[in-house]
Amino acid sequence: MYRVLLTFVMLLLAASSARTGPFDKDSKGTARVTGVLVFKEKLDFLPGTMIEVTIREEGATPKPEVNLGKQVIRDPRDAPIPFAVEYNPADVKKDTRYTVNARLFTTREMQYSSSPAVPVLTQKNPSRDLRVFMVPTTRRGETSR
Repeated sequence: MYRVLLTFVMLLLAASSARTGPFDKDSKGTARVTGVLVFKEKLDFLPGTMIEVTIREEGATPKPEVNLGKQVIRDPRDAPIPFAVEYNPADVKKDTRYTVNARLFTTREMQYSSSPAVPVLTQKNPSRDLRVFMVPTTRRGETSR
C-alpha cells in the first residue's frame, strides 16, 4: 500500500510540474516572457520613473505596432530590473517573429531603450531568463527640448 501511495504522489508531482507545450501557462491560460533589464552603469532612478516592456510582432512590411503583451513597471528601485510580460499563447503565429522591447521614461522623456530588441517565442527563441540590455537614448550632457 505504501508503494502504491508513493507512486501516486510522485505521478501527481510530475504532472503538476510538467510544461504545457512550448509555453508555460498559468491557470488563466496566459503565459509569460520573463527576464531582467540590464543597465551598463549604476543608476539612481528618479521618482516617477516608468518602464514599459512589450512583446512586439515584427513584420516585414511597415504597419502599426502589434503588441502581444505589455508590462508597466513604476518607480523601479535597483537594476537589474526583473520583468514578466503576460501574453495569450493562442495569439502567437508560428511563422511570425516576436521581440521584447523596453523603454524607460522619466517624467518628461524617454531616457533608455532596449538595444538590440531580443527575439522571443518563435523560431526556437527563448521566453524565459532573458537579459535585455538598456542603452541611453540621449548622450550624456545633452538635454532634450
